[in-house]
Amino acid sequence: MLFRSAIKAASTNHVAATSEDLTVTVKKQDQTLEWVSMLPSSPIAGSSYIPGVRSSADLTAIISITTGENTACSIKQGVVTFLNKGDCVLNARQNGNANFNAATPITQTIKVGSLNQTITFPQPDEHKIGDVAFELGASSSSGLGLSYSVSGSACTVSSGGLVTIASPGTCDITASQPGDAVYTPASPVSRTLVIKAGLPGIPHVMSASPADGIIVVSYSAPPTDGGSPLLAYVVTATPSAGDPTSRSDCSTLTLTCTIVGLVNGTSYRVKVAAVTEAGAGDFSEESEP
Repeated sequence: MLFRSAIKAASTNHVAATSEDLTVTVKKQDQTLEWVSMLPSSPIAGSSYIPGVRSSADLTAIISITTGENTACSIKQGVVTFLNKGDCVLNARQNGNANFNAATPITQTIKVGSLNQTITFPQPDEHKIGDVAFELGASSSSGLGLSYSVSGSACTVSSGGLVTIASPGTCDITASQPGDAVYTPASPVSRTLVIKAGLPGIPHVMSASPADGIIVVSYSAPPTDGGSPLLAYVVTATPSAGDPTSRSDCSTLTLTCTIVGLVNGTSYRVKVAAVTEAGAGDFSEESEP
């Protein structure tokens, strides 16, 4: 899909500008699967269990037995019946459709004759660069401790589930519980943490030089860009009385900006803010008039 360029006409304080063409590629969405049924706490021969799987795309998953079929367990019309002591491994898959890719299959192991456990792992809220470390809040129904693995460099997770944010992007965090002499291993549960860039820091006005109807302002870069490149600076000149005059396309290279259309003989105070993909940061303190 091709979007043609946008044109902004010139004004008193802005020059005319034309954007580049923008091409947008529409792709299939990914989907994930998650077990939503509670495992039977004491599966024994003759008892049954109805497994449930949720797709993030709201598509129906296919559940089958990969280990223990007709020995430890069997499945018919979505109901698993336990036959004898042993491992019963269920597999869930979703093959996708015109709008969604196939999901990565997930498995669930039931030890017939052993106690099962499940992991509760709430979806973490979206975070941004600069947020403090936070706890994941996952737990196992057995009360046994969890271990975590991380895919992606946007965050790190301690053995106790403390997340430290490193950079914008995503972290795929998997919680696991290997079981013990009483409990069978829990089915791992994964969550994707989204981390966005934070707002940039505060730049400073270095100088403000007046001339005929203009002020030439120089400024310093902010101490941090919040995790995304600096796009521009906003410089505002505020008179002692009346409306301020701003320019939002000030240079990130020369670190100078000329504010035009000002009234000679009027005192102005100037301030500057940095702009990134995350938005505009806080303004600096105003200069002397």
